[in-house]
Amino acid sequence: MTDLAKLTRKRGNIKGQLTRLETFIQNYDSSKHHEISIRLKRAEAWWDEFESIQDEIEDLDNSDEQVAERDDFGTKYFDILGRLNLLAHGGSTQDSTAPRTEVRLPPMEVPNFYGSYKQWLEFHDSFKSLVDSNLSLTNIQKFYYLKGALKGTAADVIHSLEVSSENYQVAWDLFGGKV
Repeated sequence: MTDLAKLTRKRGNIKGQLTRLETFIQNYDSSKHHEISIRLKRAEAWWDEFESIQDEIEDLDNSDEQVAERDDFGTKYFDILGRLNLLAHGGSTQDSTAPRTEVRLPPMEVPNFYGSYKQWLEFHDSFKSLVDSNLSLTNIQKFYYLKGALKGTAADVIHSLEVSSENYQVAWDLFGGKV
């Protein structure tokens, strides 16, 4: 295994720990409040470890993709630690500026896309609003929604991509996700 592959695997382990912490926050139960300070202390060490590994990776491969990894991790890391700190101090990770009345609506279905140019705009707008812009979904969940919505020739475009957090954005961009 090459040095770059080993370092990438180590970086992946840190990213996995961060994802597990995000899951803890999303599924937070007040009976687990005693775990927050311990999890926060552990997570604070991940930044230095990530930076060290990322520096080594960028010494071996200083591509835009590697630099983007640093930016993506930083954004996610500070968001998650901010939310964890909020929980530690008795706050909520949900916006609570005004009381809300919730109406129970049936779930919205993500439309299928078969690759037709005529369907593209409707699919793009629907998928973007229902899935891509949904902050409560992880990139892996978004990738599964995308794979499930694509049919026929459209599905063939991303068939060979491995389902991973990183590959979701690659897959979405293949369909002009930035349009």
